[in-house]
Amino acid sequence: MQQILTGDAIKVQIVRIDDLLDKMGVREVDLLKIDVEGGEMEVLRGAKKILKSVKHVVVSAEHMPNEAEEVRVFLEAEGFRTKVVGGHIYAER
Repeated sequence: MQQILTGDAIKVQIVRIDDLLDKMGVREVDLLKIDVEGGEMEVLRGAKKILKSVKHVVVSAEHMPNEAEEVRVFLEAEGFRTKVVGGHIYAER
């Protein structure tokens, strides 16, 4: 069955990654991959606590102008080395 969107709003619950992982008892993350259709910076801002323990981050940031650059700057400020390939940012500690 195909669903056709007519412009009606759909409400969804939003949970910060930090809050979710705290609730689950997760203290360390090896790889964080983010691809949320233009909301990547919001996800990263909601993951400031867990980012301190993340080893690798992959972000698809090709939905908005200058998004990849904004993500790169943010991750470098958090102590990551970054590489941008197209609209993807690869970061590691």
